[in-house]
Amino acid sequence: SGSYAPYSKFNVGAAVRMSDGTIVTGANQENAAYPSGLCAERTAMFYANAHYPDKAMTAIAIAASQGGVLCEEPATPCGQCRQVMAEYQTKGGRPMSIIMCGEGKIQQKRVSDIHRTATTSCSCCLPALGEFRGSWSCMTYPSAKVVISCGTASNDLTKFSKVSDKPA
Repeated sequence: SGSYAPYSKFNVGAAVRMSDGTIVTGANQENAAYPSGLCAERTAMFYANAHYPDKAMTAIAIAASQGGVLCEEPATPCGQCRQVMAEYQTKGGRPMSIIMCGEGKIQQKRVSDIHRTATTSCSCCLPALGEFRGSWSCMTYPSAKVVISCGTASNDLTKFSKVSDKPA
């Protein structure tokens, strides 16, 4: 509950377990000004860090439903959420488990299993290009007047290719 998904009708919930056992929940929030919405995972992680900045996040569980029915396949985090998980895992100094739930199917992985750059932060190599706007797989840097995309197949954010000279 708490999901606001009037456009996609795809409701996602997430629960973060902190190192002291505290559970923090979040739900996806959509907005007509797409992509102004926020995924359930980031909603939960941002709240957790804002309220418990000295506690490590040890696990996050994710589930999705449509029409009030739990989705058959486990919900998986998007690239932006994976990067946020990687940074909070590094900040916490310990591995974070990701528990992805579906109807009768649960998968458990580590952040490093689904995000290969989990030991580094994207932000360390990107500020020189300008201010960040956009998503994990396609980033717009207005001050540099370029749009770049990364090698999403390998999740290797060091392999960039120029897509356009026009800012979004």
